[in-house]
Amino acid sequence: MRIDLHTHTTASDGSDTPAGLVRKAERLGLLAVAITDHDTVDGLEEALAAGEAASAAQAGQAAVPVAVIPGIELTTDTATCEVHVLGLYLRHPHPPLLARLDAIREERIARARAMVQKLQQLGVPLEWETVWETASTRGFIGRSQIFRAMKEQRLIPPGRGREAFDYYFSKGGAAYVPHSYLDPEEAIELILGAGGVPVLAHPGRLVAGTASGDDLVKELTEKGLMGLEVYYPTHSAGETAHFLQLAERLGLIPTGGTDYHGRFGAAGVALGSYSPPASTLPRLREAAASLRRIHGGE
Repeated sequence: MRIDLHTHTTASDGSDTPAGLVRKAERLGLLAVAITDHDTVDGLEEALAAGEAASAAQAGQAAVPVAVIPGIELTTDTATCEVHVLGLYLRHPHPPLLARLDAIREERIARARAMVQKLQQLGVPLEWETVWETASTRGFIGRSQIFRAMKEQRLIPPGRGREAFDYYFSKGGAAYVPHSYLDPEEAIELILGAGGVPVLAHPGRLVAGTASGDDLVKELTEKGLMGLEVYYPTHSAGETAHFLQLAERLGLIPTGGTDYHGRFGAAGVALGSYSPPASTLPRLREAAASLRRIHGGE
């Protein structure tokens, strides 16, 4: 049975509401779905409630209800690349994590404002108010929301979207502003503190999967990383095999997911279409249970 351990909702930059995404996962027959919005847990209560409603509706039936896994995707930076760390099976709510996320939210908005100012200096007539109104969630604004506002204002030539995004917003791009929220080590600590299992997302993006990228995975494993997202839409067959071997060598749990964003995501990537092996879920559950025992259930 399929699971999807990397999805996004309207709480960050997806097009499906948290409840809508859970209902979609249920219709598709997924065994489990993790809600991993960027730098926020605002969608978790709605998603968990939808999962409970699905379980109640299917009580006594042969169908297995979809399990909703509370999670997050934390954005971090190193000197050489952007690193995203998933947290799976978070205790929710967890006040220390919520407090840090509130600060990150303010930093994210300040960064977005700075990128809009850079665009204006480059002659792009985009106003902050337009970006703010375009964002589906006012507290979450990043590159994708700014870019979406540019497209809605017809400031991007047709057919040049990928090129324009890279020019303005890739690391080192004309309007890019570096993150200042977290480094990977703090992200791992936050997730572990909330009883979650830290997983490195889409490792194929780390310095194009080079040896230095593998070195970073090893360093983060020493800091408490517990999983590696092996199965991912942009990983080639060779990369998938490489990361599976790396996970086995380092004792990491191989996970997988679609990075689903609904209509805002990559074309042709359906929810649940990049599922890890069936053994992944019990390994993650046992890891989360072990963390709770270590932290005394706090």
